[in-house]
Amino acid sequence: RAKKNTGRNKKVKKLTVVSACFYDNELPAQRLIHSCEKFNLNLSLYGIKQFGDNWRNMKVVKLLEHLESIESEYVLYTDASDSWMLFDEETIIKKFKKHEADILISGERNVYPEISREYPKSYTSIRYLCAGSFMGKTECVKDALKLLLKYPEDSNDQLLWHHLFLDEKMNIKIDYTASVFLSMCGIDLDAISIVSHANNPPVILLETDEYPCVIHFNGGKGGSQNELNMIRAWELTK
Repeated sequence: RAKKNTGRNKKVKKLTVVSACFYDNELPAQRLIHSCEKFNLNLSLYGIKQFGDNWRNMKVVKLLEHLESIESEYVLYTDASDSWMLFDEETIIKKFKKHEADILISGERNVYPEISREYPKSYTSIRYLCAGSFMGKTECVKDALKLLLKYPEDSNDQLLWHHLFLDEKMNIKIDYTASVFLSMCGIDLDAISIVSHANNPPVILLETDEYPCVIHFNGGKGGSQNELNMIRAWELTK
């Protein structure tokens, strides 16, 4: 069963999927847990029953603390309650390496929160970073989180990532084609192809003809169209 890393695994895998799970229990992360079991991925949840007070604390401070217990060469962070994995470790690492980045971070069509600084142009409709999913060598991710904490304190972790990316203090690249990460905020289901056949990639972003390794339904829930899309996509890919 995919669960919080206890350190008892005899074989340390190259990649660990890490996720903030600041809830009463693991139940909100069931899609992520199930998908990691399906693809034999090592999953390490943190934050259960801790109830962080803001995103900076939960996804920067606490994540940095948690990474001290991670032994794998690579770490992939994704949000717990609205994302899941679509491929195995070998495929994820292979696709990540093609980007030649210290940190590869997911992208989205809309900027959040608003930032007055100019963003570089993109050759796809995915232009702005989304801090809900990112990957790098474990030590590089630690370095990035430490740099985030040097910015003036703000409760929004994504704003800190915007500044770090724009300041070019590290080789951080946005996944403009969704080759590893697909953030579905602002993207309708008819913009992707979902294939249930085992010999085909489960999800393809039609705009870029790429098959992501992680799908993340970032954005509002509470019966929103985004949540309905997430439920539908899960039924087709689980």
